[in-house]
Amino acid sequence: AEPLPTLTMRFLVLATSLLLISCGDTEVVLDAPAGILAAWVQLPDSEAYRDAWFDRVIVSETSNCPTAAPGGAMQERQTNSDPSHFPVRVCEIQIDPTKGLTLAPGSPDSVSFRFLPYDTAHLGDTIAIVSDSGCRGLHARGSGGTGPQDCDGDFDFPAIASNAATDSPSLVLHLGDYLYRQTAECVPEDSNGNPEYGPPCDTWQNWKDDFFEPARDLLAAAPWVFTRGNHEECHDLAGGDAYPYGGRGWYLFLAPEPAASSSGSDPCQDVYRADEPYAIDVPFDRGTAADTLRLLMLDSSRNSASRYATDFATLDGLAADSSREYWLLTHQPMLATSSVPQGDPDVRWSDTYILDVYLKSGAA
Repeated sequence: AEPLPTLTMRFLVLATSLLLISCGDTEVVLDAPAGILAAWVQLPDSEAYRDAWFDRVIVSETSNCPTAAPGGAMQERQTNSDPSHFPVRVCEIQIDPTKGLTLAPGSPDSVSFRFLPYDTAHLGDTIAIVSDSGCRGLHARGSGGTGPQDCDGDFDFPAIASNAATDSPSLVLHLGDYLYRQTAECVPEDSNGNPEYGPPCDTWQNWKDDFFEPARDLLAAAPWVFTRGNHEECHDLAGGDAYPYGGRGWYLFLAPEPAASSSGSDPCQDVYRADEPYAIDVPFDRGTAADTLRLLMLDSSRNSASRYATDFATLDGLAADSSREYWLLTHQPMLATSSVPQGDPDVRWSDTYILDVYLKSGAA
């Protein structure tokens, strides 16, 4: 195997095991909408979009995209490839974060809402970090962390998100795994017709129940950065999985690519599809001087030794300035190894071999 390039920088790795809630001053006001099902501000690739952020909203499939003032009409992100499971439209517009945004109703049952201007110089002052936020549901099969979960009484994310919103962070980072919920329509059966463990069901209803509804207040409290988790990977549809984990939902709702015209083709046709590494610059105040934190975004949703080698070469270029501070955002833990036998039921993350590949290369 090719050795992984060494990142010549100082950085903090943020992986899925970290949970931090901070305090600050809220920057967003969002009225509870009827026709608008969800709304948030998302930070894009800073190298490609230096002076603009993305505002995204989800509306019902029968609603038009809202109009914005200033800015004009929002653009539908892509043609929905699976309207039977995702009966919604996702709309987007680039905004100047220093000027704010007001959205007017796109349909009679919508309620307008307004994003206030952000204090971009203090964006990184107080950061809330969450991850692995979904709920498996009562149809889940397995034991321990894969078995049934009562989403009405044993689901912590709604309270975590509500408390974080009350603390008014200036920025929210999510480190992946938004979708856990297994519902009856996609629990697979074994050869005897008995339900068995399967992937989460990639539908709008489950994304709404697992993420968008419990995160509603936190989505309105601050801009977000989204990291892709393994629950948002694309799965092998040819192998019989009608619901490819959360891959379709990821590319419809949260993926970093901006709105673009699409033929409506399945975004998970390439089951190994991965997002390219990119960087997000976050200004903050050290107290004595202003500074900029650079977030390095790594898609670790599906492991590939050759892709990691290429990705780290890209990240090394994005982190060329040794005087800056860097955080590497990735879902799967970097300091893990697959040197234990595959299939061991007592071993979690047995396919996380970023460090394993590095050690076996002899580069360490």
